[in-house]
Amino acid sequence: LKKVGKFAGGIMLISVIAAINTQLDKLSISKLLKIEELGYYTLSVSLAQGIITLVLPFSTALLPRFTALFSTNAKTEAISLFHKMSMLVSILIFSFLAMFIFFSKEIFWVWTGNNVITHKTEALLPLIATSYAMMSLSMMFYDIAIANGYTRANNIIGVIALFVTIPGYWFFIKIYGTLGAAILYCVVQSLITISYIFIINKKFI
Repeated sequence: LKKVGKFAGGIMLISVIAAINTQLDKLSISKLLKIEELGYYTLSVSLAQGIITLVLPFSTALLPRFTALFSTNAKTEAISLFHKMSMLVSILIFSFLAMFIFFSKEIFWVWTGNNVITHKTEALLPLIATSYAMMSLSMMFYDIAIANGYTRANNIIGVIALFVTIPGYWFFIKIYGTLGAAILYCVVQSLITISYIFIINKKFI
């Protein structure tokens, strides 16, 4: 328990912070705007989460392999595998992101057949999809960190993000509505991903 306690505590904290960060935008919308606005926002989130669904199987399959390689000091092989899989995952992420950015209106119209919903959501999807694409890009780096028992960066960045988003959502939603929430979510997730990739790349890759 002494050996794994610190790591387990770090993982638990990551889960709590991630849950707050990923739900705070929707919670803020529900408190500050009409419930219909939350519905439009949630529709965009439902589509954008498809990007994570694409990447999650790769991440789940690779984590045990990365752990085994780093545990046996086969760092060169682990990094080689990381680069190959990162390229494949990046192609998938940006291909779907491009569709969500350039054809958001058409996608919603085909999905719902409702012009009102399409009009309300077409501006949200590119921003929210970019947010989830950035989160998806960081998943491989997260696997590398966990394979090395490293959780500190996740928790520090996550806590800093909360200090920005808690007052930020109130401010942006009051001024720009659901679009404000999408803008802040996109900016924060992009900055989190860039910072996290830099730290993990420098430390382990």
